[in-house]
Amino acid sequence: GKPGLRFDLTVIVTVQLMLFAWGTFVTFEERPAYVVFNIDRFTILSTEDVDTEGVDNPFLAAPHAERPLMVYMRPPQTHSEKTRAVENAFFEGGKSMTYQAERYESYYDNIDIVVAAGIDIESKVKASADNRRAMEVFLAEAGGVVADYAFLPIEGRKNDTTIAVARSTGKVAGYVDIDPW
Repeated sequence: GKPGLRFDLTVIVTVQLMLFAWGTFVTFEERPAYVVFNIDRFTILSTEDVDTEGVDNPFLAAPHAERPLMVYMRPPQTHSEKTRAVENAFFEGGKSMTYQAERYESYYDNIDIVVAAGIDIESKVKASADNRRAMEVFLAEAGGVVADYAFLPIEGRKNDTTIAVARSTGKVAGYVDIDPW
């Protein structure tokens, strides 16, 4: 019986639907799209972080069932290429190599390099009872023994942790709540 009730409810529903659509869009844009291996660590990146427009990279153009996409960032090979990359990132305001889609290659074609970059997890496990418990939990879930996995740092937006990849396949076996640094 209140005059204007229909208008008030329409405005409320419209505003809530707009906010829901905006929240869905932001969630979609910020989801992890790439897990990039860069020299000695993994970095999680969203679609907004990596500009693939205009990049002629056949690896990225191919369809991938895996999401987020595991990629290997090809590091600079020559001294001049390294110098140019540093100058671009620090002095010219360009993006770090981790964000440069033209450097991305197949992660699974570079497993040997990834596994070789693993950290010495044994010393971290021995250093703390919390780390020992974290490793026990991981092994109970993943199975196997420590030697079956390579452990590497993974940088997230809020914190860093340790990712375990199977030495034989390179597939992500899980995460271990151990500070990799």
